[in-house]
Amino acid sequence: MSTRILLGLILSIIILTPYVSSLIMDILAKYRVHGIIDVGSGSNIIGEYDIELNITEPKGSREIHVGSIEIPEDGDIMFRVIDRVINGDVSLTINGVAELYNTARKYEIQMPCMISVNKSCYRTACLIPGYDIPLEVEKGIYNLTFKFVWEAEGKGSFSFTIALYFSRQPSVYIEKIGDIPGDTSGWVYAEGSTRSYALLVNTTKPEGYSIEAWAWIFIGSNDIELEPMNFTFQIKTLDETIVYEKTFEVTPLNNTYYTIHVRVMTDLNKYKLVWISGDIKLEIQITRENNNLNRTFS
Repeated sequence: MSTRILLGLILSIIILTPYVSSLIMDILAKYRVHGIIDVGSGSNIIGEYDIELNITEPKGSREIHVGSIEIPEDGDIMFRVIDRVINGDVSLTINGVAELYNTARKYEIQMPCMISVNKSCYRTACLIPGYDIPLEVEKGIYNLTFKFVWEAEGKGSFSFTIALYFSRQPSVYIEKIGDIPGDTSGWVYAEGSTRSYALLVNTTKPEGYSIEAWAWIFIGSNDIELEPMNFTFQIKTLDETIVYEKTFEVTPLNNTYYTIHVRVMTDLNKYKLVWISGDIKLEIQITRENNNLNRTFS
């Protein structure tokens, strides 16, 4: 490897440290990326390690094979960028791609905007399997290659860690993404919904393992200041086992009604989404067929 190098990478492995956000996942490995930035000075930068590269050009790319890793059994993986540190007067964006491959199969995971400092970084609004949401993979020993593309200015240093998370069990979470969704044409109402309250699920734009849901209660105009209300969502198996539960405090909108727009993510093939608020309890059964993006609702 040339001693005039273009980005910094040190590889270290840390096994099984929980956990990422509210996903039920363990860290399978960590890859610490670091380097210095010296664009425009004309200096030759010598890396301390064989696979360490430093940025000396305003634009560039590099592909780095970091070895092999074993996925112990069929499950879900996610690459997440953590522990970002930037020093100096620099502008920097780094986008990446992770490739896991062997003779039988290959997985390619886009990792946009790994670092974005004093520069705009644009990425797709869609959720990326393996980066934003879990990616289902088969067990085996895989080669791992990172591809980095950068734009940089100035002089300084940087570091960040790419954590590879793995889950043997269903990964589940529910997060708030707004108050009211946009166009709800084609959304399905849960049985028992009324003109005063409802639970709806989006069947038109599924993304990976996630769907969108909307729950609301209409109070109507009144002179009493409304207090916040709890909305609880549950994900249950068809035999009524609760595998995930999350409660949101919902403040009244225009002192007229309560509303919340959430994203529901689970890799369960069949489950019930339940919404509870006070005496209200609605549920809808969701089925994911053939591991594809099609859903059936009942």
